[in-house]
Amino acid sequence: MSGVGAPQGLVSGALPPAQGKTIAVVQALWHEEITSELVKGASSTLAKSGATVVNYQVTGALELPLAAQRAIKAGVHGVVAAGLVLKGETPHFDFVAATTIDSLVGVSLATGTPIGVAVLTCLNLEQARARSLPDSPSNVGAQAALAALTSLTNLPG
Repeated sequence: MSGVGAPQGLVSGALPPAQGKTIAVVQALWHEEITSELVKGASSTLAKSGATVVNYQVTGALELPLAAQRAIKAGVHGVVAAGLVLKGETPHFDFVAATTIDSLVGVSLATGTPIGVAVLTCLNLEQARARSLPDSPSNVGAQAALAALTSLTNLPG
């Protein structure tokens, strides 16, 4: 994971302005070593844009959609959901990953609220670490924050 192809806002620091906007960053605590780095990447990007950040934590990836939905009902303008689902020896990985991401997209569409998805689906911790490097365009938390900000500021409605 080199950051090649990263959105220009991450590389140049030219982020959409988000003063007056509140973004929730929801963190799954499974694999906290990784998800904490995703949260740092997201929070740093959001702060640079001028957004106010509120943080929530849930146990695992499957709880992220409900937390996002509740944060939206509480009045946030956008959400970044951070989690990690590691592939194991059973199909559990496939179900958790697909259900989590499908449900986050469903919450976003049902509420009309942007949700940046920083839910890593990796084969091992090495891959997850490469996608959560601090202060790097490769940090998927920062990428998800940029996605939420761009949708929030560039889409009609």
